[in-house]
Amino acid sequence: MSKSKRRSDHGTFRASERDLYLLRWIGDQFAVNTEQLKILMNRWKRDNEPAWQGESISDETVKWLINRWRKAGWAESHKLLARKPAWVWVSKGGLKDMGLPYPEYEPAVGRLDHIYHVSMVRLYIEKRRGDQVQWISERQVNVERKKERKGHVVDGEVVLQNTVIGIEVEQTQKSKRDLASIVRELRQDYEVTWYFVHEKAREAVREAISRVEGTDDLDKWRSFVIYPLDDALI
Repeated sequence: MSKSKRRSDHGTFRASERDLYLLRWIGDQFAVNTEQLKILMNRWKRDNEPAWQGESISDETVKWLINRWRKAGWAESHKLLARKPAWVWVSKGGLKDMGLPYPEYEPAVGRLDHIYHVSMVRLYIEKRRGDQVQWISERQVNVERKKERKGHVVDGEVVLQNTVIGIEVEQTQKSKRDLASIVRELRQDYEVTWYFVHEKAREAVREAISRVEGTDDLDKWRSFVIYPLDDALI
């Protein structure tokens, strides 16, 4: 019996719609940990497979997908912190294949906490607002802001009903001088800014915003809304 002829593309990897969605999301956010990737995989399955009964993707399926991406040359994954989930980021080849205009990036350990919290805020906003919002990542936004010689690096933008909203994720308390400068710039650049603030930084952020808004009454603020950062971590 003659052997079947191999396809000319044998051994190559073809990107699925799920691959494109997940890898572009990860590339926008610099990196995600495996728990966040699992959330994204569940979201994609819910939105694209009507017969899905709601059972969660298994950890083994997450590992299988990461291994597939690594073999395809699209992603890297390593455990960067002891006793914490592994991290996943898009490789140089993956950025090119996914059509993402970003330079190659391997997350520094000191940046992981911030990257994690910004991604959790994005997941939170997209879960609540769905197709009403378009997220514009920090990587994309700040290319333009640097060209415009803006001093502050924002954590992202959301487009909602034709309004561009600035996104700030505040985990630690900055100096009064730095906060005042940031808040003034945000008020100048955005009609509205959503501030996701850790409890330990909340009072300092509230005071800085109150000064530029001219009132301590949060309900009368026109340019800022404060959200507890913990709300995005549930």
